[in-house]
Amino acid sequence: MKFPNKHIFTVIIAVALVLILAMSCWSAGTVLARKGFKSGTSGYESDGGNVVVKTSGGVATATITAATGELTGTGPKFYASVPLGATANTTTYTGVFIAHRAMTITKASIAYVAKPASSAGTVTFALTNYDLSATTDDNLLSTATIDLEGLTNKTTTDLTLTETGADLVLADGDYLYATIVSNNADMTGATGGVLTLEYTLQ
Repeated sequence: MKFPNKHIFTVIIAVALVLILAMSCWSAGTVLARKGFKSGTSGYESDGGNVVVKTSGGVATATITAATGELTGTGPKFYASVPLGATANTTTYTGVFIAHRAMTITKASIAYVAKPASSAGTVTFALTNYDLSATTDDNLLSTATIDLEGLTNKTTTDLTLTETGADLVLADGDYLYATIVSNNADMTGATGGVLTLEYTLQ
């Protein structure tokens, strides 16, 4: 019985070794695919089933986790909006959301169809995170409160966040809420209010 040409036999062995190596890389989660990594461009890598988005300089900005499909990283922005209600001469609390994982608040904006008005009193707004681990209320704004009467109807106002970066980081179980205080019964307006937050997941 004759064996095949030894060169053909060598090629078969080489192909088999490559296939074995590829299977090992796959199981180890080695980068198997790259896309768009040309000079001056960004791209992505398939890493063990996960997809990692990177800048042209190789900095990872986002990851799509294969097991959950969840998008995380410094690049992706997420948003939450809640309607704001208020009653004259009353303190009104509005729950914004409960954090179910670590996140960082990066922006807060507010708008009204008809802003609150009170000729004999004030109407203020505060944005607070209840830090569950520290059992403290952290103010997320640069000032204790803002004056809602200073807003412009149907115009978005971006709120200035605190310079204490740690207060803008929420952990699992933290509770973020808004507080509107009217201290006089002559308050009018305060209709069509909305608060929108921008945040990134960690």
